[in-house]
Amino acid sequence: MFAGPDGANASVHGTCTDKAGNSAGLDFGLQYDSTPPTVAVAAARPADHDGWYNRPVSISWNGTDATSGIDSCTAALTYSGPDSSNASSGGGCTDRAGNSASPPALSFRYDATPPAVQPVASRPPDSNGWYNHPLTVGWSGSDPVSGVASCSSYSYSGPDTAAVQPSGTCTDKAGNSSVAVPFGFRFDATPPTGITAGPTRPPDHDGWYNRPFAVKWSGSDALSGIASCTTTTYGGPTNKATALSGSCTDQAGNASGAVGYAFKYDSTPPSFDGLSLTSRDDAVTVRWRASGATAFKVTRKPGTGNAGSSVVYDGPASSFTDRKVDNYVRYTYVVTAEDGAGNELARSAAAMPMPVLFAPRPGARVSPGSSPLLAWRPARDARYYNVQLWLDGHTVGSWWPTRSHLKLPARWRFGRSARTLEAGSYTWYVWPGRGARRLGKYGRLLGKSTFVVG
Repeated sequence: MFAGPDGANASVHGTCTDKAGNSAGLDFGLQYDSTPPTVAVAAARPADHDGWYNRPVSISWNGTDATSGIDSCTAALTYSGPDSSNASSGGGCTDRAGNSASPPALSFRYDATPPAVQPVASRPPDSNGWYNHPLTVGWSGSDPVSGVASCSSYSYSGPDTAAVQPSGTCTDKAGNSSVAVPFGFRFDATPPTGITAGPTRPPDHDGWYNRPFAVKWSGSDALSGIASCTTTTYGGPTNKATALSGSCTDQAGNASGAVGYAFKYDSTPPSFDGLSLTSRDDAVTVRWRASGATAFKVTRKPGTGNAGSSVVYDGPASSFTDRKVDNYVRYTYVVTAEDGAGNELARSAAAMPMPVLFAPRPGARVSPGSSPLLAWRPARDARYYNVQLWLDGHTVGSWWPTRSHLKLPARWRFGRSARTLEAGSYTWYVWPGRGARRLGKYGRLLGKSTFVVG
């Protein structure tokens, strides 16, 4: 049995011996190879990126055999997937003596698939889908084989625009880059401009407001547009120099600076400190005291002529004498006080103008023998009065009442004669008495009047 060594020209010597003891030998030549070839496996090129292949690669096997030589090797192949972090390919060579050998499988990393990418903003929009201050957009990816190596990042702080659309990518560790993925957003960092304020209605009186009103602010925004503006209702307190402030905000959440609106407000009416009426013969004097008023209006009922009511005074004074009145008519006067803001307050009082000697009415007719009541307006500082009754130019009676009225007796004596009211036209006079009656001091005649008996 031949067991080597390997050789292309090996020989084996053998002999034969017969029974007679004769021997003869012969050499046998042969080729002998029991050693498998030496085999190497190699990729056709280096890895594409950081030890990773990201496109098809050819792998081939090569062998050597010192004795019989190589008969065949596994045909070269091209690897194009699947992606794997531990891909491998096996093969070998066979020599002419039929010995085969396979090297360790060629292990390598293969990833030809780019990462999956999505953009993510560093924060949500500030208002209504708009950004109003700097932001960063980052692209993030996932790669199940080689993993993500890097992704794009984009920072933005202006200018204002309704359409910003940066694009970004991610690259995996095998060097595959994703397609560019856009991220659109809107950016407005400029607050509204042209802010103005105005009332919803004009002042109530002479530049003053005296009841609640609203002030509205308005403005413009060239890009995102106005979202809201301040509206404020004011109803006090009273102030001659009041100011409100407001602003506007755009759709992006930018607020303008505050803009003021100044105005005058007074809802407090004047106050009356006093109202008095003094009536006399064919005249009524109205006097008033009021605080906080700048103008007064006096209305009288009944009015002048046939009017139900008339304004008889309109001005700044604190009194008014109405001389267009008739005696024995009751008049109601309404005094309306108005301040500079148009606030009004009214007070009323009534009076009846009468002559100083008012009862009976001048020229009144009374019955013979009756006892009419004579009445007159009181005189200041009068302690008593002297009332004289005349008939046909002669005194027929004289009395000294202490009050401003006298009921004539049905009968009286004067000048040693008994008297009574007989038919005729009578005139009566009244003087005020000053001091003690015994002094006989009288003031000026208060007045005279008449009545008729019969």
